[in-house]
Amino acid sequence: MNLQMQRLQQACSDLKLHAMANEWSALADRCARQNATLADFLEAVLQVKMEARMLRTREMLLKMAGLPAIKHFDDYDFRFATGAPRKQLQELTSLAFIKRSILSPKLLVIDEIGYLPFGRAEANLFFNVIAKRYEIGSVIVPSNLPFSQWSTAFAEDQTLTAASLDRLLHHAHIVQISANSYQLARKPQA
Repeated sequence: MNLQMQRLQQACSDLKLHAMANEWSALADRCARQNATLADFLEAVLQVKMEARMLRTREMLLKMAGLPAIKHFDDYDFRFATGAPRKQLQELTSLAFIKRSILSPKLLVIDEIGYLPFGRAEANLFFNVIAKRYEIGSVIVPSNLPFSQWSTAFAEDQTLTAASLDRLLHHAHIVQISANSYQLARKPQA
């Protein structure tokens, strides 16, 4: 490594541009082979920095979410869940349904509606969250309950249930999966 490369590596390290330090030399070689302009090289280097930042942000948000496990769509076993609409689910993985908004978070996932029933106060809070996000922010709400049984989860309040479902379903992509429990099928036989 010549002195100039050492200075560049040190500058990248000092500026905490670790991804750039790893990639700039290969990018420079590629740009030289392609007779690219200095602007092309600068754009490529900055793209590496932006991608590294997005990756760090994604990793930090996943860590902050406190999810028990990270699951990837590509690992989903469609042979087991034959009732899962693969094409529809694949389209939804693009997250194109998430609208740009100033509302944060851009996507809210409320998992297992109906697993534990809400009391009156919790049901009202749920409605307020859904009403605030209505036509502004995207929401994913998985549930094992059919819509006809949602009132059991909402303190047996038919009006509140109807109002919540009205807002949730207005622009919804509904995915119905008819399959046995994926987790139980993967559990080793005792």
